[in-house]
Amino acid sequence: MPDIDSASDDDGSSSDPPSESSDFAPANWHGAANAGGPAAADALKSCFRKKRKRCDAQCHHLKRQKRHEANQVPDHKKATNRGNLAWLSHIINSIPSVKKEIICGYGFPFVFHLNSSGVPRSFAQWIDDHIQPESSDIIVESGTIHLGPDTFSDVIGFGNSGFDVKVDFEGAKEQFLSLMGFSELPTIKQLGKMLLTNDLANDKYFICFMVVFLSSFLCPNSSTYPSVKYLGSLLIANDVRIYNWASSGHKWFIESVIKYQKDKSKSKALFSRSNLTLGGCMYVAAVKYLDFADFGEVKLDNSFPRTLVWKHDLIKDFARLDQKSAHEYGLRNVRDLSRTCYASASKSTCVSSYLPHFKSSLENLFRDSLHDKVVQDICNLFERSENNLGRDVMNAAGQFSYLRSTVFEMLVIN
Repeated sequence: MPDIDSASDDDGSSSDPPSESSDFAPANWHGAANAGGPAAADALKSCFRKKRKRCDAQCHHLKRQKRHEANQVPDHKKATNRGNLAWLSHIINSIPSVKKEIICGYGFPFVFHLNSSGVPRSFAQWIDDHIQPESSDIIVESGTIHLGPDTFSDVIGFGNSGFDVKVDFEGAKEQFLSLMGFSELPTIKQLGKMLLTNDLANDKYFICFMVVFLSSFLCPNSSTYPSVKYLGSLLIANDVRIYNWASSGHKWFIESVIKYQKDKSKSKALFSRSNLTLGGCMYVAAVKYLDFADFGEVKLDNSFPRTLVWKHDLIKDFARLDQKSAHEYGLRNVRDLSRTCYASASKSTCVSSYLPHFKSSLENLFRDSLHDKVVQDICNLFERSENNLGRDVMNAAGQFSYLRSTVFEMLVIN
């Protein structure tokens, strides 16, 4: 009788039995074979060979499935955003009062209302996934929410008027570097540090602040360096307020949404693992969406700009209340415009929100030259002017900002 370890199958393939360490052979393999004779040994070998083939096929299938899953780009693939509102809020809160007055004097007092920990990444990405760029609408199952330039006015406080922002102004980067005394373009974080540690001249300080504000909030990109596209509109500090930053912020946002959606579609088609970027001011989109979401008895103040209301962790808290799952939102229904703070009748109280800061600025800067009654009379004049500026809240806010800046300039000159 031939030894079973050297036997061959009828098909000529090797019939060496599995070793004792094999997962497919019992520990008493040799004993079982000897006890049953050659026929039993052949039957056992055939059985274990088939079992090994089945397991090999299963392992091969699992490996293929894992490779396929690794190449898939899920709908919830994470996207990044260089916008850093939490960091900007820290910078704003840390700016010395005298420097804040400089920024106010150039026509941007509303920036100091910003104080938020930001927008959750998954929530921001979900909003971007539901935006129709052609119409600038957030479209969800329960309704549609419009995001226009006026939204940026309503939320941040810009006037929705003025000249178009100079984009890709030829030589703007070189002129900016020369004006600021830089040999190369600093990072956004380096510019932010300058606002707290560097004693820049007033105009340069304001320009530096605007670069930080734009690159970390209104017009963020995918880089750690500020974009050079808007530098041409920042070269003359006194002229910065004449540009329509609301329209520019909206355009930047929509272009960023288009790029994000295109890159996401391309990534899924090519099974790409490349990063996705959420550009533009997600804070504005998040605030507008949450202002329209129906949270039942939970009501927020109707003040404008909306930065007066949506502070600290409020966006995160309300986004959580609207969350369906880890990457899906839209639990709440969308309310009709007439039931939101954006109904025209409720927007005429905005200008008064600037008055306390304006009065404080007058008192701090001109306490030695202006009597208290004069300060109060000036504030009363602005308060009465609200009725003459019309119901268009952002036009009123823009006019107020311009008049206030003019008063500051006249007082400084005199």
